Amino acid sequence: MRLKLYILFFILFLIFSGNNVFANKFNQSEISGNSIWFFILTAILILGIFILWKYFKKNKSEIYTHKNKLIQDIENIKNQIEELNLHSDDWKKERIHSIQQDLSNLSVNIKALEQSLSISKKNTRKNSLLLSNISHALRTNLNDILGFSSLLKDEFALKEEDELYEYSENIWKSGESLLHLLNNIIDISRIEAKTFSLKKQNCNINEIIDELIKEYNSKADQKGLKIVKQIDNPVPEFSIDVQALKHILSNIIDNAIKYTDKGFIKIKINVEKESIVMVIKDTGMGIDKAYLNDIFEPFRQHSLGYSKTTYQGAGLGLPLAKQMLELMGGKIQLESEKAVGTTVTITLPLTKTVSTKKDVEKSPQKVKKIKKYQLKAPIKKLVIIDTDFLNNMLIRKMLPESIQVLFFGSIDELHEAVRKKEILINDIELFILNIDIENDDNGNELLKKLNKISNKEKRLNVIAMVSTHIPGLDKKMHKYGFMSYIEKPLSKQILFQSIEEALAKNHSI
Repeated sequence: MRLKLYILFFILFLIFSGNNVFANKFNQSEISGNSIWFFILTAILILGIFILWKYFKKNKSEIYTHKNKLIQDIENIKNQIEELNLHSDDWKKERIHSIQQDLSNLSVNIKALEQSLSISKKNTRKNSLLLSNISHALRTNLNDILGFSSLLKDEFALKEEDELYEYSENIWKSGESLLHLLNNIIDISRIEAKTFSLKKQNCNINEIIDELIKEYNSKADQKGLKIVKQIDNPVPEFSIDVQALKHILSNIIDNAIKYTDKGFIKIKINVEKESIVMVIKDTGMGIDKAYLNDIFEPFRQHSLGYSKTTYQGAGLGLPLAKQMLELMGGKIQLESEKAVGTTVTITLPLTKTVSTKKDVEKSPQKVKKIKKYQLKAPIKKLVIIDTDFLNNMLIRKMLPESIQVLFFGSIDELHEAVRKKEILINDIELFILNIDIENDDNGNELLKKLNKISNKEKRLNVIAMVSTHIPGLDKKMHKYGFMSYIEKPLSKQILFQSIEEALAKNHSI
């Protein structure tokens, strides 16, 4: 288009220039000599007029074509608008119906999800209740086995019956292993069900390590092993779940002793930036590198090439340690080489202490040995409130025959006996009351109910008996008002120590 205009302007320019030349020639009376110019200019003029005519004709045709197309498009749009206006109500209704259908489907899906969630919660509660009931039943029987085997050990030791003592020792060890396995299974189940809660308190790691070394020294001595500790720099107190940390370290140290036949177990503690690093190294049998990827999977002991008869256990120690550490914000790493040894590295955040006071939990039932287990405190009458017949029998066997022991399955049974004047509550010097320590209100309510039976203003002398240890047990027992507490499985020395502690406190009130 632009090229055509340029040509047109060029032709016009030539025409006007030619006219000027023609005029000049004419004025000079040179028409006859330059007559050729007239014809040339006339031809050019005719050609220019023809080009202009063709251009405007073509342009006019294109304009009309474009115009007709626009008119057609306008007509189509008008038709579409009219059609939309005609069907807009139907379209709106259809669209509204579609949206309502989507909302209805969404509501059905939400209800289905809510129902699934409700069923899941019910199943979780049922599983939790089932686990609690099973664990309570298993713990009760295992505690009875451990208690009686401990009593048999004492009796056979006094009678110097070496073979029978060894039998009872094996029974006790088997019961301990089963109880340890049960506790691990329950803890893993709680972690996976997200019902495992951490209770932070101030921790002195040096004291905890010393306590664990003291606890495992006898086991290490039996295999000729040495447990040593190395602390490169002072470790400040930090806040953590002390009981969970003890559980983790116990599992790792126990594994180190179990899989080490000669050499040592070294525990190294160091502070790096904002973390505390604990390294537990042994010179044991080690683990082949091919199995290291599965080391933190539960029940993988057999797949790692260990013989069940040589190395007993279910392989839950390390998986449980890993899951607990992750809850605490820590991590665990393991390096091992076959026939050389294993190194376990634990890293924990060095969190601030929860208070300025030292409230590191004391190890439960770490009591001084009572020589020949003689009960020094004078006592004549004792009441045991517990439904576990075997445990009651065990306590009766442990106590001197001079003490009158009465058994009741519940506080209501005791109350009925007092009401019928079968016994005088004021004559009872000591009560041993079994409580469910995992239920926060159980111990407190039972103690209040027991104290109501007495007409004395002074509170009764009561020892709590628990099946499970939890963090802060000392403080909780003191808060409830118990004079002392004992943990199952029972031993003679622990029972006697708790009785003497309770009687001493009662006399000081």
